[in-house]
Amino acid sequence: EARGRRDASCHFQATLAGGLLLAGATLLLSGAALATSLLGLALAGLAIGSRSDRPPLAFHGVAYLAAAASAAGLAGSAADALLASAIGPWRELTGSGGAVLLVAAVGYGLLLAGPRSPDAHWWRRLPHALVAVLLGCGLLGAAARWLVLALGAGPGPHADAAVVATVRTALLALLAVALAWAGRRFKLLELSWLVYPVLACGGLKLLFEDLPRGRPATLFLSLTLYGGALVATPRLLRRER
Repeated sequence: EARGRRDASCHFQATLAGGLLLAGATLLLSGAALATSLLGLALAGLAIGSRSDRPPLAFHGVAYLAAAASAAGLAGSAADALLASAIGPWRELTGSGGAVLLVAAVGYGLLLAGPRSPDAHWWRRLPHALVAVLLGCGLLGAAARWLVLALGAGPGPHADAAVVATVRTALLALLAVALAWAGRRFKLLELSWLVYPVLACGGLKLLFEDLPRGRPATLFLSLTLYGGALVATPRLLRRER
């Protein structure tokens, strides 16, 4: 690590080394072994990066965590539960995918436990935001899968696309409200950043999924929940502690 000044060559070499390590692990390993190795690298990068006054290793940890999510099938499972047709089939959430969620939660905790300066540049909070996005998408996909199965709405040839769409909208609305509350309550700027992107995704989803596939009852629920999130989140973000 460069001492006392910004050193572009130091950051370049560190990034090159991280990319080569990731490429080598992908060539040498596969399946659960690859996911486990990447999770170890992610945890190490996030732990060391959280204690450094420079964030490159934290970004390395985020990159390894994202690669582990892909290798463990978490990314595919979450994408199916949140975006795929209700007719299915959806990819399963494996034990390795659950391990990625656990490591993401631990890694986010490590980043929060590191030194925080109120006047720090926004990019120092970017690793926190990226880990929060990965963790949020994974948990949202798992919750959507569980609720759809519990309601008997799919996935499968007899799936109820209207109910699936409403479940997804309800979870997005709940996530936006939770992010707004937690971001303000615990002064986590990165969570507040994510509120309006989540609401934007919810609005696009209403337009392209709920409206074409919904029934009057499910559309009423979707619009009510999304409208409630639109009303609640700005108030939560402005509320004084």
